[in-house]
Amino acid sequence: MASSHQFRQPTAAAAHDRVAEGQGKSLNLFGGGGAGTGRNGTAEKHITTIFFDLDNTLIPTRKGDAKACSKVAEYLIADHGVPRELATEAATNFLTALRRCPDNPNFSLIQWRTQMWTECLPVAWRHLAPAVYSRWLEYRTRYMTPSEDIFAMLETLRRRYQLGIITNGPSAAQWEKVDRLGMGPFFDCILVSSDLPWAKPDRNIFYAACHYLGVQPEQCVMIGDKLETDVQVSAKRRAWARWRE
Repeated sequence: MASSHQFRQPTAAAAHDRVAEGQGKSLNLFGGGGAGTGRNGTAEKHITTIFFDLDNTLIPTRKGDAKACSKVAEYLIADHGVPRELATEAATNFLTALRRCPDNPNFSLIQWRTQMWTECLPVAWRHLAPAVYSRWLEYRTRYMTPSEDIFAMLETLRRRYQLGIITNGPSAAQWEKVDRLGMGPFFDCILVSSDLPWAKPDRNIFYAACHYLGVQPEQCVMIGDKLETDVQVSAKRRAWARWRE
């Protein structure tokens, strides 16, 4: 899918303005608003919107990255005769480096990752870095693609709810996942923290998403895999939260 990011998220300036509009209303930011109150003290409103975390919630990022690197090691052994120990070490080192720094704003993703492979491969095989990068990207896309059940769930949910993604991470790397995995068409709003002044668990990134879709926080559900960034902050703001282990 061609990227249409400007249609999927507010610009940083616009999002900042939306937050500024509510600066004097922080106590009601994620609650109140004239809704009734349930037995647990939370505001009761009809749920209209579901926000998802991206990594390890909608897509199996950690497992997909590990599997892709394992397959690259097999590729190096089978196709290029790299000793198993060296191939495994190179793939492990790349995975560690990728998780530490998945993106570098001074380089394109291709340049940055090819450079990382160059540094991780044994000296005698460093000339293979461009080919290894291409093979790794192919594997990564394959093993990170959501299951058909996930796509079916999203298709069903979007008939009834507005859907959004709120994800922390570097811009280019996160948008690459959204685009390559075909996630964009399912969502009305996609916020990447590096495109904005805030990251989860800062309440303002949730506030910007709600304003962008024209909903109150108590009308929303936030689904994520991290208690401290996806669930606790939502609960504090009276949005419904679900923790996906």
